[in-house]
Amino acid sequence: LAVALHRLARRVPSRTAVELDEEATAERGITDGLWLPWFRPADVRAFDLVLLVDDAPTMAVWHEETASLAAAAEHSGAFRSVRTVALTLAPAGPVSLRWNGARTPARIGELLDGRGDRLFMVVTDGLAHGWAGSAADTLLDRLGRAGPTALTHLLPPHMRHRSSLHPHPAVLEAGGLGAANDCLVLRPPPQGPDPMRPLPPVGDGVAPVPVLSLKSGSIAAWTGLVTGERGVRRALPAVLPGTLATGVPAPGLRAPRSP
Repeated sequence: LAVALHRLARRVPSRTAVELDEEATAERGITDGLWLPWFRPADVRAFDLVLLVDDAPTMAVWHEETASLAAAAEHSGAFRSVRTVALTLAPAGPVSLRWNGARTPARIGELLDGRGDRLFMVVTDGLAHGWAGSAADTLLDRLGRAGPTALTHLLPPHMRHRSSLHPHPAVLEAGGLGAANDCLVLRPPPQGPDPMRPLPPVGDGVAPVPVLSLKSGSIAAWTGLVTGERGVRRALPAVLPGTLATGVPAPGLRAPRSP
């Protein structure tokens, strides 16, 4: 996983930090004889990463996998920083966020970065009923418009239809390096849309969220979208913010029937 995530290791000129430009200093010194230092923007890692880990009761069995993902992100050397946030999606009401390892509440506005250089990865098994609610639509839409966002679904693909997050097969077209999800172009898969479950009609402003697994190939496909030039395409399942509230909660978590 760390190797796949390392593909996101891009360096860009810093907006704030500078470093001595030795070559320019020498050239200017020879030209004007003043020998004043010349500086240039320092090269820094292009992205931060925020991991939003579902805190539903069913996620307890995935603790080792989520910890391994966080460790891989840290060890990949791809990011300026890696932060983890616990999220809770109740069947009704807004999403609840907490900084990892603390009970301190977090606000969605704290996570968003106006510079657009923050990546978001939501990690869940999709079994909480809240994933079939409007709060999930709002959360994924806001993240996807703030920066490149993916959802790591811990259930294997053949079981995802049993969760509250059943992604659609799709092809996604990149919008350029670090482009937010509302710049992605959503296309049907090469074999055509599923006649039993076609892509729902969406407007031009939709911000599709790629759905990944913990396999390195899946994560590598997403990194190709994030770092690729405009027009690069990757076949990845996707969920569409704005349509989740019309879904069906996970069958395995329905309330028991009264006798």
